[in-house]
Amino acid sequence: MSIEKAVWIRAAGEVLPHQFSQFRRRVDLPEAAEAVLRVSADSDFVAYWDGRELMRGQFSDYPAEKTYSEIRFRAEAGTHLLFFDVYYCGIDFSTGIRGDAGFWAEFGAGDSICGSTPAWEARINPAFLRDRLDKLTSQLGMVVGYDARCEDDESGWCAAVESARRGRPVPRPVPLLVNREPVPGRLIRRGSLRRESREGSYAEQVAADRYGDSPGNGFWFLYDLGSEYAGLIETEVDLPPGTVVDISHGEHIADGRVRNRIGDRNFTDRYIAGAGRRRWTLRRRVGARYLQLNVIPPDPVREVGLLRIALRPTELELPPPAEFDCDSAEACRLYRNSVRTLQLCMHEHYEDTPWREQSLYGCDSRNQMLFGYTVWGNYGFAAESLRLLARGQRRDGFLTLTAPSLSGPPIPAFSMIWVIALWEHYLYSGSRAVFDSCREQALRVAETVLALRDAETGLIHLPASGELWHFYEWCDGLEGNRRDSGDSQFEAPCSLFAVEMFDALFRLTGETAWIERADALRRAVYAFFWSPEKQCLLTRRDDGRTHELVQLLGLYTGAVPEEKRRTVLDGILAEKHLRVTPSSMPYLVRVLAEGPREAQLYLESRIEREFYPMLAEGSTTVWETAFGQADFNNAGSLCHGWSAVAVYYYHACVLGVRPEKPGFAEIRRSPVATARIRNMRGEIVTPSGRLVFER
Repeated sequence: MSIEKAVWIRAAGEVLPHQFSQFRRRVDLPEAAEAVLRVSADSDFVAYWDGRELMRGQFSDYPAEKTYSEIRFRAEAGTHLLFFDVYYCGIDFSTGIRGDAGFWAEFGAGDSICGSTPAWEARINPAFLRDRLDKLTSQLGMVVGYDARCEDDESGWCAAVESARRGRPVPRPVPLLVNREPVPGRLIRRGSLRRESREGSYAEQVAADRYGDSPGNGFWFLYDLGSEYAGLIETEVDLPPGTVVDISHGEHIADGRVRNRIGDRNFTDRYIAGAGRRRWTLRRRVGARYLQLNVIPPDPVREVGLLRIALRPTELELPPPAEFDCDSAEACRLYRNSVRTLQLCMHEHYEDTPWREQSLYGCDSRNQMLFGYTVWGNYGFAAESLRLLARGQRRDGFLTLTAPSLSGPPIPAFSMIWVIALWEHYLYSGSRAVFDSCREQALRVAETVLALRDAETGLIHLPASGELWHFYEWCDGLEGNRRDSGDSQFEAPCSLFAVEMFDALFRLTGETAWIERADALRRAVYAFFWSPEKQCLLTRRDDGRTHELVQLLGLYTGAVPEEKRRTVLDGILAEKHLRVTPSSMPYLVRVLAEGPREAQLYLESRIEREFYPMLAEGSTTVWETAFGQADFNNAGSLCHGWSAVAVYYYHACVLGVRPEKPGFAEIRRSPVATARIRNMRGEIVTPSGRLVFER
């Protein structure tokens, strides 16, 4: 028996951010055996066995709590090569925290176990460029440059060195992503271009290209994948050595080409061709429907040999989604697009968008969980995202803006929504395990909020410091751009989310103190924010704007007393307030579904007005906001998980199925009135299986 204990190692030399390394180890097997390989890295890896890819993808963990990925396979007798491509980010993003460069591997077959040690060979990969260090976005990661002319360079290999000491990693909590068959791009436009600028990021150079100029010094090609996908860009080319291929990705072509440079965002990576026919895979996952290649040969040529451009989807393994069918073609299509959006926003954890950020937020993920429970019953995946957020609790008691991350000021409302999501997980799954594991963090969030209660008014009063982001939704007056102006500044949504959080904690713990705190806060909100003149709840006393979200929260949490509920509801139906955006529409669904027939029919029309224009635009997913790509200064996402509320509407309201008790131990069936959907049939996934309902 041969046992070689694994330690953390790295390539020799200076450790730099955005660094690509390689490791290798020859393995002799006297006979065929079942093999197991476990790998961990800061920040990412691809593992190969005799040149064949075995697995890729580090779980989005915290530097001090590293996890390993595992694969089992049949290994034949003989001498084999274990080979690893490892990437070290070394920069804080919304998707990860800077840690120490390091790689850990353990291979076992038969009686032999070999682990990563300084005896392994390692080197810095010479093919990856360091001519520029540009961020794709401030949230997501770095732009990649690659020179295939260096692929045949075998220099630089030497003994690895031991890296910063860390303990043995633990198994990753969610399965490895599945690589699907590549989706080939369909060429829809092409032409010549002239590149005159060699300055700035790759995206800036592409943005400065002049198209259609003759004579040009390059070519451009635009490909349509036919639908939005999330995965790895693959290319196959036969180009003169030194040809620059700038690969841009995006969700639309509203400008006639891919919008690759937006503000300081750079959606272009670079590949420099080597001699002969070559394949290359961009290792960073992208979200895109369109791919654009700007090709600049080193010398004038009449044609270039682009053989293939494709995107290989990398997906979380899920069961087939719950089926939904009805006599409205638009409703069926919206349901499918919303389910597709949810799927594209799940990988290592929930993501807000696969294109721009790929980040785990407390609010976004709460929506995605709520919408997805009855589609897949993916309670385990949701549980791990909730735990990942819990590990990001700060010293002040709030959760970090995203997880795992140290970037950006936290949003107190998102921390409260995370606690609410713990209750909803219990309600739908029937399991208290997630709350039990996160109980300490949940109570600390609540106690942090309680400590901000104003003695005179009884309201929650967020401090004015820039350490907190007073965000509620992307609506004028609620986006948090205006900071608290002093003692007179109270915001109704903050206290209303606190009411909902206290109610959730009462249901989770059974402790009456939480319901007493919720009741006191309900009364305080109405006493302070009710406007006899406007007959609604104000958002702030000194703000003339009123918001639909505040009215919905007031009705949903019971802060609006019974005698005023119809008045507030009528104001919503008359659209007297600034309307909610998709992120807050679950409250619109919940409140209006409980209202009279006219409220239910209005709800149907709101869903159609919000999302049917996306169908008319040919979108295969649902957008971040109704303004689509034009929002946020032309940086709006066209695939955003928090907007898939139509799934929730069709399941909880049109089919009318909701859990009355945890785990669907009792089911509430109360379909809402609809004007354009008369016949429907659908599945609801529960912990005990799939249930079919018709109407």
